[in-house]
Amino acid sequence: MDHRVLEICYDIDAIPGRNPNNPLDPRVLRFRDGARGRIEDALFEDGLGHGIGAELDGDKLRLRFVVMDFDAAEARLTWALDETPWGPPQEVLRYWDTQAVA
Repeated sequence: MDHRVLEICYDIDAIPGRNPNNPLDPRVLRFRDGARGRIEDALFEDGLGHGIGAELDGDKLRLRFVVMDFDAAEARLTWALDETPWGPPQEVLRYWDTQAVA
């Protein structure tokens, strides 16, 4: 079965105070955890989806969420991330994935 996946991407180099010589800088991990928690709460609260993963990929932090509706989930995220350290993300991708865990 195909699942809608919303992938939220952040530029790791843009994370404030990050040590560029340490890919596992605690500030990056705290940023990841904070962003993932904020997004997960916003989606779950409205029954729009849930998180399925987070990874550091080169110069990007990628957070993935299975969502019920792309437009509704993105609108909710825009509102939830506005005026926070996690908004706006560098990129938001939408795709269908047969391997995503529902």
